[in-house]
Amino acid sequence: MKWRQGFQAFYGVVKLCDITCALLILLFISYASPIRAEPVSYEQALTLKKEGNYASAEKLFLSLIEKDQNNAELWFQLGLVQRFQEKRAEAMASQEKALALSPENHDIRLELARLHSWNQNYELAESMVQEVLAAHPDYADAQALAASITRAKNAPPDPKSFKSQMDFGYENSDFSRRPQPDWHQYFLQIGHWMRDDTLVHFRTENIERRKVHNEHYELGIVHIFNDVYNGHISVGYTPDSMFIPKWRIKTGGEARLIFDHKHLGNTWLMVHFQHDRYTTLETTVIKPGIRYQFLDNWQVHANQINVIDENNKHLEGWSTRLDWQTPLPELRIFSGLSNAPETEDFLTVNTKAHFGGFSYQMTPRIAVHASYAREDRENSFIRHIVSTAISVKF
Repeated sequence: MKWRQGFQAFYGVVKLCDITCALLILLFISYASPIRAEPVSYEQALTLKKEGNYASAEKLFLSLIEKDQNNAELWFQLGLVQRFQEKRAEAMASQEKALALSPENHDIRLELARLHSWNQNYELAESMVQEVLAAHPDYADAQALAASITRAKNAPPDPKSFKSQMDFGYENSDFSRRPQPDWHQYFLQIGHWMRDDTLVHFRTENIERRKVHNEHYELGIVHIFNDVYNGHISVGYTPDSMFIPKWRIKTGGEARLIFDHKHLGNTWLMVHFQHDRYTTLETTVIKPGIRYQFLDNWQVHANQINVIDENNKHLEGWSTRLDWQTPLPELRIFSGLSNAPETEDFLTVNTKAHFGGFSYQMTPRIAVHASYAREDRENSFIRHIVSTAISVKF
C-alpha cells in the first residue's frame, strides 16, 4: 500500500515537471525567435513606384509618413504616386503639405504648378514656374513646363468640354412661275448632352405663310450605342395646324460598316422614317441611304426617298449631297441635288431641287451657317429658299 502511494507521488512530480518544462521551452522559443514584421523602407516604396505599382507605393509612403509626418520628401513622393493614379485632389493636398515643410524645394513647387495647370488654373501655375526660373533660369524642367502652360492657355477649348448648344436662325422663301407672298420661318433649338453618348434637344419653329402663323414644337433624343451604331427619335406637335403636320414622328439610325479602309474609307448605312399627320392627310416617308467618307475631307450622302400616303399611293425619288472640309479648318462647304416627292399644302408631288451652303466656325463656341436652295415643284411654283443660322456652344 505504501509503495503504491509513493509511486503516485513520484508520477505527480514527473507530470508537473513535464508541464513546467514545456512552458519554459515555449517561453524560450518566443524570446529566442520572435515573430516581427519586416520594417517598411523608403527604398521599397521607391522601387514599387519605379515598377509602376503606384497603389502599393502609396500605402508604403503613408505608412512611413505615420512615423515621420514632417518629412517633405515623403509627402512629395506620396503626391507623385497619387497623381499617377489620377488622384489629383489628394496629390494637390500632399504637395501643398510638402511645400509648407520645404518652401525652397523647386521640384515640389514645379509639381504643384503642374497640378494647377491641369486644373486650368493657369495664372497661378505660371506664377509658380516663374518663381523657379527667377532663381534657376536654366532649369530645363521649369522651361518645359512654362512652355506647356503657355500652349494650354492659348489652345482652343476642347469641343468635348461643351455640353450644350443653342441654334437659332431664319429662313425666307420667295416664289417664281406662280408668284405668291414670301414665306418666313424662325427657329430656336437647344441641345444638351446628358451623357457622353446621349443628346436631347428641344426645338420651336414659328412659320408664317400668307399671313397665317403656325407654332411647331419638337422634342428629340440621339443615342450613340457604340462605334458602330447610333439612333435618334423625335416627336413634333403643332397646336393649331393650318398648313404643316399637326403631329410628326421621326426616327432612324446609322450602322458603320467599314472603318478607315485604305481604299474604301469609312462607310455607313442609314435608314430614316418620318410619319406626318395633317388635319386631313397622313404620309409616311422612308429614306434608306449610304454615307461614304473618303480622302479624309470628303463625304457623300445618297438616299432613296419613298413617300406613302394614307391611300397607299407610293411616290419615290432620290437625293445626293457632297460635303467638303476645306483646307481652312473652320470652313465646310456642301452642295447637292434631289428629285423626290415633297408634301406641301396637303399635296404630295415630285420636286426637283439643287442646293448648297457653308458652315464657318468663327470661334470654338460660335459657328455661322448659310444655304440656298431652288425647288421646282411639278406643275406648280418654283421656290427660292435662303437660310441663315448661328450655333453657340456652352
